[in-house]
Amino acid sequence: MTYQKFNFLFNIYEMGRYTLEQNWEILKTYFQSGESSIQTVRNLRGKFDRKEMPSTQFVDQFVKRIRQNGFLLDKATRLRARPVRSTENIAAVAQSVLEQSTSTRHRSQNFNISRISLRRILNKDLDKWQCTTFPIKP
Repeated sequence: MTYQKFNFLFNIYEMGRYTLEQNWEILKTYFQSGESSIQTVRNLRGKFDRKEMPSTQFVDQFVKRIRQNGFLLDKATRLRARPVRSTENIAAVAQSVLEQSTSTRHRSQNFNISRISLRRILNKDLDKWQCTTFPIKP
């Protein structure tokens, strides 16, 4: 299970770019190098991988944020909820597909959701192809 799926399913807080230890190392190196972001980045070259290397802009913004709020970790943010593709709407659309053959335009008006959201429910959640009508099953 990927992190994004896990995060969506359990609605947990999004994690920051660096761990607490890495943030502490960046801050400590910043003050040891005379509060210079360029010198901080140079001193951190041996401690971080090439892809994880903080930029001078990141160091400046990071130190500014710490001076403002005093926290080493990023502010926790929640991922956006998906109220349209809720289990209630998915169940109602599934029931509607089984009961009646109608266009996506009329079906979206009946459920008071957009046509695009209805198509997403049909395609992603119900594995139906995006077509305008569905035949009634005998």
